[in-house]
Amino acid sequence: MTGARLAKRDAVAGVAALRARGVTPAQVVGALAASVGLWTVGEPATTRALLAAFDPARISPQPSAIALG
Repeated sequence: MTGARLAKRDAVAGVAALRARGVTPAQVVGALAASVGLWTVGEPATTRALLAAFDPARISPQPSAIALG
């Protein structure tokens, strides 16, 4: 799923569907963080690493898309 909009109505949006495709939790966290400008695109992230690097000034106010897999 590259640049796809995640919505509840889309079956591919669920974490279970992502996990079934082999997407790791760190990839999901990294993609979500990257979508708002907090992380490098394509890099997995643990919640611990994301919290350590968190800077609210870096959050983009623009709509974003998630790129996974």
